[in-house]
Amino acid sequence: MTRSKQVLRRAQVPTHSLPTYLHQVTRRVLAVRGVTDESRLDLSLANLLTPERFTGIYEAVDIIVDVAKSSGKILIVGDYDADGATSTALALEALSAMGIENTSHLVPDRFEFGYGLSPELVELAQKKYNPSLIITVDNGISSVEGVSRAQQFGIRVVITDHHLPGEVLPDAEAIVNPCLPGNSFESRHLAGVGVVFYLLGAIRARLKKTDWFTIRSIKIPNLGSFVDLVALGTVADLVPLDENNRRLVWAGLKLIKSGRGNKGIAELIKQSGKSLSTLTTEDLAFSVAPRLNAAGRMSNMSLGIDCLTEKDEGKRQLAAKTLSDLNVQRKRIERGVQEEAVQIVDEISSGYRQEKIPVGFCLHQENWHQGVVGIVASRIKEMFYRPAVIFARGKDNELKGSARSIEGLHIRDVLAEVSAKRPGVICRFGGHAMAAGVTLDRVNLEKFRTGFYEILEEKLNENLLARTIITDGPLETADFDIALAKELVTVSPWGQGFPEPTFDGVFDIMDSKVVGEAHVRMVLEVPGTNLRLSAIGFNVSDQSWWKKGIRAELVFKLKVNRYRAQESLQLNILYGSVAG
Repeated sequence: MTRSKQVLRRAQVPTHSLPTYLHQVTRRVLAVRGVTDESRLDLSLANLLTPERFTGIYEAVDIIVDVAKSSGKILIVGDYDADGATSTALALEALSAMGIENTSHLVPDRFEFGYGLSPELVELAQKKYNPSLIITVDNGISSVEGVSRAQQFGIRVVITDHHLPGEVLPDAEAIVNPCLPGNSFESRHLAGVGVVFYLLGAIRARLKKTDWFTIRSIKIPNLGSFVDLVALGTVADLVPLDENNRRLVWAGLKLIKSGRGNKGIAELIKQSGKSLSTLTTEDLAFSVAPRLNAAGRMSNMSLGIDCLTEKDEGKRQLAAKTLSDLNVQRKRIERGVQEEAVQIVDEISSGYRQEKIPVGFCLHQENWHQGVVGIVASRIKEMFYRPAVIFARGKDNELKGSARSIEGLHIRDVLAEVSAKRPGVICRFGGHAMAAGVTLDRVNLEKFRTGFYEILEEKLNENLLARTIITDGPLETADFDIALAKELVTVSPWGQGFPEPTFDGVFDIMDSKVVGEAHVRMVLEVPGTNLRLSAIGFNVSDQSWWKKGIRAELVFKLKVNRYRAQESLQLNILYGSVAG
């Protein structure tokens, strides 16, 4: 049981000063996204925000440079997702390029240690690496106990993170996080890898000022040569693409396409079957990032970091191939868990009228795999448009859960409220507005579920639960042009918070057939014309609208289909319904 969507159109901006060499449709979609003059089309790194107002960054630089000059051991502690992997790889590669060689990395195994700088992970770090300094990347803001344990060992800690802080901050020597209260840095939406990029820039500036490079006869590294790692991590973590993040992603894509970027990323692109020269943010998000994430979901993210940092071509190729194999395994396990989860949801919803299904879902089965619960939570949320928390068995008596939310409901705040109203029910939680993680003792599952549903009942209303899809309106017949599809790519990057253009219109289905497992290839005709268009819908579950002879209302993207060196216009269908 999935719910129909209401199609709404973005309000158009009446005036703008975008250049007329751009197609009028391109100007229309840019203006409504806040790009209203030609100067905003320039996404070069020269206009990137500078770090002067970034709270904590210079305190962190002082500590790191002090440890580097004393030849102390630096340990990078990362996270087991793509943002964490790219953050770790960026730190290792850039510090090495600066001549700071005494560095190692450690990523917690999600199945043994869980997320972040836990006391147990600190103990392992002390035993295995005996570091002078731990630098966390993409984690640490909630690691109060872990930082305390490090201090007991005499280990200094610098936290770099972008997750929302809790009520109590860790007692680290420095914290670099754009979400800290009082931080006046203008780009609060940096991914973890973006935070690391800024810190590295400040470190390089300090070393240059103190003649570090001159004394050691080291060429001052160009940090722009690592910006493809920033782009991949930023896109993978689905942070909003504000103008600053768009600059980072645009520069990273340009570097990847040049063929001079990170060789591990290039291998992952090759494994995905995508082309370097035509790579898009969509390719990074849906073809490259899942392969990197597969390491953390199915094995250990050290494999992903090795792929991004390995200098030996053969070993790098093997790592990329292993990541692709793990991704295939992940998909298989995910399908099984999703099928079981959907069956449970259908059973729960069967007692409700179709227009009033439960306010959310909190699901658990003993056999579910911890590495795929986040993806399955996303699938359930999309299918039923309800917040979802999916739990799997952790170590000992713990349950590890991933939560996903709908627009307008801050899921981390929901977890914080559950924790406040039901003390002791939640062991740990953290995350963002749309995604969060939570750990429970299994005996508290029902208490959590009850508290979760109670808060959803309070916070959700019909307006928030109305499933809508926002478009940029209709196209004229002449706008169905491959030149426009290509131009829309040139003014990208598109992504979270800066959505790729979508359009809506009425079409006659002239022909259709199922391809692959659940994709539908169609021939469409614009009513009243002889214009026929090729279209495809991916993972189409609703069979009511795509049969031959039906007139359908469709929401779509303009795409360039490339096949055997031939290019053609293709409509990628996002949503369809029978025309009224």
